[in-house]
Amino acid sequence: MVFCTGCSKVNSTTMVGSAVVESVLTIMFLSFSLANSKEIYSSMREVKVHMANTRELLKGELSTLRSYVKDQKAALSKLKESINDLQQLSEYSKSPDFDILHPLNAYRFIRNHSVIYQHTVDKIIEETKQFEKRLDSNERPLLSKLPSLNKTEYEGVIDGILRLQETYDLNVSDIVDGNFGGILFGLKINAKECGEIIEVLYKNLHYRTYGREWIKQATKMIQNGDRSTTVATIYALAANVMLAINKREEAALLYAMIPKDQRGRYHKIMVKALWNKTEDSRRGQVYRRMNTPIVKADLKNRHDRLCNGQSIENLLPNRHPPWRHLVCRTVDNGSPILRFQPIKLEERSLDPYVAIFHDVGSQHDIETVKEYAKPKLQRSTVSSLKGSVPDPGRTSQGMFIYDDSKYIKFAKRIEAATGLNYRGYEKFQIANYGVGGHYYCHHDFFASEYARNSQNGDNRIATFMMYLTDVVKGGATVFPDIDVSVFPKKGTAIFWYNMFRNGTVNMLTRHAACPVLVGEKWVGNLWIRRNAQTFNKPCGLDRLELDWTSF
Repeated sequence: MVFCTGCSKVNSTTMVGSAVVESVLTIMFLSFSLANSKEIYSSMREVKVHMANTRELLKGELSTLRSYVKDQKAALSKLKESINDLQQLSEYSKSPDFDILHPLNAYRFIRNHSVIYQHTVDKIIEETKQFEKRLDSNERPLLSKLPSLNKTEYEGVIDGILRLQETYDLNVSDIVDGNFGGILFGLKINAKECGEIIEVLYKNLHYRTYGREWIKQATKMIQNGDRSTTVATIYALAANVMLAINKREEAALLYAMIPKDQRGRYHKIMVKALWNKTEDSRRGQVYRRMNTPIVKADLKNRHDRLCNGQSIENLLPNRHPPWRHLVCRTVDNGSPILRFQPIKLEERSLDPYVAIFHDVGSQHDIETVKEYAKPKLQRSTVSSLKGSVPDPGRTSQGMFIYDDSKYIKFAKRIEAATGLNYRGYEKFQIANYGVGGHYYCHHDFFASEYARNSQNGDNRIATFMMYLTDVVKGGATVFPDIDVSVFPKKGTAIFWYNMFRNGTVNMLTRHAACPVLVGEKWVGNLWIRRNAQTFNKPCGLDRLELDWTSF
């Protein structure tokens, strides 16, 4: 039975030209600055929910706010009239012909600045109090209802965009035009917004060398007529960041690069104070340090190439060919559960064993677990000796389904397909990725020290990960040590063994979730423990025995 086009090394992402997708830049332009109780940039689902809530509230409350503003305009107009009256009380006395020594002039001056003055001031005070009272009782409570985002969200989404630039080798000119890997949006950003991105990226040592590209792009936009900011402001933003983190020489270089016709007195002073103290021999070093392109480390290079759908076979010279051909086949293992709907299996590697299960999840099961998970999502963490902690290498939100009834039929189907006892399954984890959401290279098995403290050393023998959505662009799962990349397809799952037959961990199972370039990515993870598999998958005597394919 043929169900796949062959066990090729590279999958291709289905491009949905007519799909309505949310731009990864949407969150950047939400114009709220107050604190929000829940992080949203690490989950596209949360971004969508926040946007929907914002639209709904604004639709209902903006008309009310406009009526309040109209009333306040009338109140301010009265206040302005009273202030003008106060100003007029002394206007006549400014005439050169006015003589305070004349009895009537003295009378008029004293009258205006006693009885009339006090009456007018009292009126202004009362109108101001009424204005503040209406503001406190109406506008402020209304404004506090509007959904709001803090600066952490803003910097998080910029970090995600820079991660996409690095992983997928995006040009800055394409990013500002809304072109992400050939997926075009109508939304573009201006030079001022480029400056705001520059301000954030210079805070991050990893992305700092991208600063020159962004500065050049913003400068070009300004020269072509963008009036949202100036070249001097762009350089000054970056310089001020460098100065704030005590990178004085870098700050001096950036101040010095401001065009002379735009360099103000402050910039000249800063250059003189910082740059002139730098020895000539050091200036070249600083310039090279600021402008040297990023050279990707070997692991990062392999990771990024796989994320882009490229083969890395030439980067793994010591990789041995498999001892038999990789195959596609159907699997039922004689199980009644699979007899009428066998699993479609595609092998991708034998060392370690990695296979794709096609069409393993029904639409109903997938949507059921997603709907159950949505309101319970929290920022994903990584396990360590200190417990579970958030980590910048994992940008997503997730939750565990503790009610087995929500996925028991699905889990039993996996048990029949893999031959691994259901009693060893951890709780089903659902994860949703955010803007540039990713999970950098890691192993699923526990480190030896952690494993000894975890359920009597019970480690993860295997991983089953199912895609719960299609992804328009990006978001592949890659294994940078074995030249395997799998792109998301709803209902498809990846299954692999994390260990050799004797229980020794297999270091080649290192894998990563590539950043989501465009679209939304949901996955479901089932990690399977070793101890429950004593009779299903008994330990082998050979320390390096790899063959798990007894199903």
